[in-house]
Amino acid sequence: MHDIFTTARPHGGYALKDFKLERLVLAPTCWRTCRLPVRLRWRPVRFHEGNVERVPDDQGGVYSFVVKPGIADHTGVGYLLYVGKAERQPFRTRFKQYLAEKREGDDARRWHVTDMLRKWEGYLWFYYASISKRKKITAIENSLLASFLPPCNHEFPSTVKTVVKRLFAH
Repeated sequence: MHDIFTTARPHGGYALKDFKLERLVLAPTCWRTCRLPVRLRWRPVRFHEGNVERVPDDQGGVYSFVVKPGIADHTGVGYLLYVGKAERQPFRTRFKQYLAEKREGDDARRWHVTDMLRKWEGYLWFYYASISKRKKITAIENSLLASFLPPCNHEFPSTVKTVVKRLFAH
């Protein structure tokens, strides 16, 4: 019988308790207030070194990391962990930067991102949505952050920053 509290680290150096998300909020009130100036068309790419060429190198916009267990062919199960933007660079460059951050491991400057990339390796998907009007990218990213409150993001727009700090204060 498997003991979920074991100190053994069967999952790539992590104990089962390390996969617990301290900051997961599923808030329909936030979802209902999301108003985007454009319709987003999300494209998924499994986050893996071999998929770099599948990510466009001539488009920018917003992206997210979603962990998907892939159990029993249930395509509707996924957990959004992180939202970001590719505003001054194309998606492919941003994708490569995350791969580099994952390789850096403990030496990476954003440990919370590196931890996400390593913990869910093999189950992580990079979703991107191109936005042709560059001026709208930050506003759209801010709307997504305020609506989803992703557990692996540490920076939030001022509209929800105080609420997020209070919500997760220890």
